[in-house]
Amino acid sequence: MIFVRLSNIALALLAVLQLSSAQPHGGRHGRRFATPDEVGTTPTTSSTKSKGGIVYSPYNADGTCKDEATFLSDTEKLRDFSYLRLYGIDCNQVPNGIAAAKKYDFQLFLGIHNVPDCENEIGKLITMVANNWALVHTVSVGNEVVNSGQMSAESVVAKVKIARSLLGAAGYTGSVVTVDTFVAIMANPVLCEASDYVAANCHPFFDGKVDASAAGDFLKTQSENVKKACGGKKVLITETGWPHEGSPNGAAVPSVDNQGVALSSIKNAMGLDVCYFTAFDDNWKTDTPATFNAEKHWGIQNLGF
Repeated sequence: MIFVRLSNIALALLAVLQLSSAQPHGGRHGRRFATPDEVGTTPTTSSTKSKGGIVYSPYNADGTCKDEATFLSDTEKLRDFSYLRLYGIDCNQVPNGIAAAKKYDFQLFLGIHNVPDCENEIGKLITMVANNWALVHTVSVGNEVVNSGQMSAESVVAKVKIARSLLGAAGYTGSVVTVDTFVAIMANPVLCEASDYVAANCHPFFDGKVDASAAGDFLKTQSENVKKACGGKKVLITETGWPHEGSPNGAAVPSVDNQGVALSSIKNAMGLDVCYFTAFDDNWKTDTPATFNAEKHWGIQNLGF
C-alpha cells in the first residue's frame, strides 16, 4: 500500500498547531504513557448499541485495584456502549472485563502496556482471555508510546508483528493495532501499515482553539487527515472526550455543560467510530498545569448523552 507522506514543513506546522491535542493523559503508568477478513476496517459493533466504545479504568481513588463486584457495578452503567477499552492486564481487568462483556453484551478493546515485554504480556493476556475471543473487539500493542518517546515507530511495528503472530497461534483472528496520537501517526505512517486499522487518539480540548460545540467537526477533520496520510485506511478514534473541571485552554473551557455539548457534537459527527474518554473520573491521577489541572476530571457526568 502506498501512503501519502506529508512534507517535513507540513508536519512541523501541524506539530506546532496541534501539539496540545497530542498531549497524553489516559494511561495509569506515568502521564500517559490474526488480521480480519477485510484488512483496514474496524470490527463490527452490535446494532443494538447506541454509542461506540468507552474507556474504563480499574483503579480506586487510592490506586488500588477495583474488585470484581465494583467492576461489574461500574460497567452495568456502560451497557449502551459497544465496547469497553482497557489499557493493560493488571488488576484482574481482563477476566473482570470478560465477565462484564458476557453479562452486559459488549466487547472488549484490550491492550498491553509494557510493549518492550510484549511477548510475556501477550502470553498473559491469552491465558486471561481463555478462548473467549468472540468477546474481543481489538488488541492494542501499547498506547502513545511513539508520541511519548518511549519507543521508535519501527520498534513498535516489530512488536505488533510478534503480537499478531502469538495471538493468531492462540486462535484470535480479530484486529491487532498500535494506538498513538493522530500527530504521531501522520509523522510515522509505518504505524498505519502495521495496524489492521488506524487507531488514533485525538482530543479537541488540547488544541486550544476549539470550543466544545466544534469538537465533533475537529475530530472529523483530523480523522480525514489521518486517513489521507495512511493511504485511505479505515480510522477509528480510540480516545477522545472533554473534561468537566479544570483550567481553560484558550477557547476550550472545562465544565459539565461544555462536556455535554462536546460529547453530543462528537457523537453527531463520528457516530460509532469513536471511543470516549472516560467512563468515570480518574481520582488516582494527579492534576498538573501541563494538563490544565483536568487530569482527574474526564469522567462523563451524563452517560445518557
